[in-house]
Amino acid sequence: MFHPGIDRYLFLTNRALYDAPEPWRPWTYAGSWGGASAPVEWQGGYQPGIISKDTGPNSFWFTLAGQNAACKIEYCLNLGHMVMILR
Repeated sequence: MFHPGIDRYLFLTNRALYDAPEPWRPWTYAGSWGGASAPVEWQGGYQPGIISKDTGPNSFWFTLAGQNAACKIEYCLNLGHMVMILR
């Protein structure tokens, strides 16, 4: 997704965020998120998707489908808001 607030393209995985100046340029690691510090509902999650509507100057919304516990079979859809600290 192109983020107009930071003038970069963003790519989100279940553990990390990557950015690039153009979609065909080399992607660089921008930071990690999730893991053990994430809410339990997000742990074990997959299929993250950035929502391109209503991005802030340094933030965006995303969805994440996932399990809320390793032993459960049911899944849930989570909505998150990521605020980036720009350097």
